[in-house]
Amino acid sequence: MLGLPESTEYGKRIPKNKFYKHLKVTPKIERAFIDQIDTIIWQNKLSPDTINLSATDTVKEIQVIEIKLKEKRIDEQVLKFIDRELKWHIIFVLSFKGMQQVVIGYKQESERVSDIFKVDTYFYSEWGSQDDNRINVTGLTLEELYNQWLLELIPLKAREDESIQQLIERYKEIKGLERKINQLALQMKSENQFNKKVELNQEIKEIKSSLMKLNEGKI
Repeated sequence: MLGLPESTEYGKRIPKNKFYKHLKVTPKIERAFIDQIDTIIWQNKLSPDTINLSATDTVKEIQVIEIKLKEKRIDEQVLKFIDRELKWHIIFVLSFKGMQQVVIGYKQESERVSDIFKVDTYFYSEWGSQDDNRINVTGLTLEELYNQWLLELIPLKAREDESIQQLIERYKEIKGLERKINQLALQMKSENQFNKKVELNQEIKEIKSSLMKLNEGKI
């Protein structure tokens, strides 16, 4: 899968009820597993034993998990739940009617509890064929490889000397400001008082100015 070397192929099916029958899930997530997912297959395992790349303290292994969908969508909370339960770094491949989409979350180890990971931001490729989503194996370590894949999906170009974490924090700040602009625009549209409209318009202009500075390097 993804054009990865045969040495990394694993091809193990994971019964989806292993997640919602034996682990603590909310009724909403359990329903999403049942309604949205057809099959989960652990397609590839990337480790120093299967590919000529070294592990690091941060990224010891990378797993490629294919999720065959019943419909062309998945609740992101399902991905987050799987990510939390499987401690490795994961590349998700969503499959639906011959089309695929690659999804990667920025996975960080908890600063308070060892071996506990959190993912709060996911990045998605466009839907395409298998050939559209082939991955180039680059770098000397699994961490370099993982970060390179992640950078290809983040719709923002990293600045000079900007770390992945800093880039993602900037991306999240941009998205927050975009949401704020939309909220203010709706508020201005429904506002009847002229003076209040002027205030809201000025606030939107100030936020857009901040947004332009944050967007430097945007693809």
